[in-house]
Amino acid sequence: MKISSFVVDVFKSKFKVGGRKTMSAKDYLAKKILPISFTADLTENIYDLDKSVDCLEKIPGALDPIVGRALLGLSAYAPGIEPVIEVGSYLGRSTSYLALGSKIASKKGVYAIDMFPGVDDWYLGSDGYYHIHGSNYYLTKEVYNERSSFIYKEGGYQNMLELFKEIIKKVGLGDMVIPYRGTSSEFAQSVTTDSKFRMIFIDGDHTYEGVTQDIFSLVNLLREDGIICFHDYSENFPGVIKAVNKHIISSPDFSDFSLVGSLLIAKKHKKGV
Repeated sequence: MKISSFVVDVFKSKFKVGGRKTMSAKDYLAKKILPISFTADLTENIYDLDKSVDCLEKIPGALDPIVGRALLGLSAYAPGIEPVIEVGSYLGRSTSYLALGSKIASKKGVYAIDMFPGVDDWYLGSDGYYHIHGSNYYLTKEVYNERSSFIYKEGGYQNMLELFKEIIKKVGLGDMVIPYRGTSSEFAQSVTTDSKFRMIFIDGDHTYEGVTQDIFSLVNLLREDGIICFHDYSENFPGVIKAVNKHIISSPDFSDFSLVGSLLIAKKHKKGV
């Protein structure tokens, strides 16, 4: 999956001011990431909920606020109390929306699956892109340099998992998130055969092959009447559209399709219904 120049623009807008050098991740964490206040009943006070969402919007990432709020609502109201699976957590922006919705609804939290690469996990391929060992994920040089300067620069973090954990802890959702460093197929093999989850959010490798692998690795873990959703279901990511159309929309096992921004949402049928 190649990351577009849009992500570069997000980094520049968040971490550079007036052409000055990129803010380090540690500085950003200390100065910009704010804790959520859980003193009020967020389910009844929309103002306090809005303030909480404002805290989550400070977390680095390219998730549209509309999609974030949709994830919050889905995680709160998806049938059952089982945990949520997320594929492609990056630094925890979408993870936090899912975790906050789960916390509000007094449900189990989020398993956050990501490669969480360290500085030594990247290499420059012969194609001119930066790749992660053991993954199809890759970045343009420009995006890699921006991200590397932000996360790994001298005095920074050795891997993204360290930063991810600190961000989740600081916003106050550490008790709702369990990070898993690896792929969706490795995660599926790590859980018991009778494990079930109420919701799956897929935002990892955006190639057709990558999305297909995530679907087939995890779909049997989704409970009947559970929710599965995919970020970046848009013409900018034809691999996502192709995989979702073929394996979800065309499947007799799913219905109740809806689209919020670029978030495609589907519900798994109950057997016999």
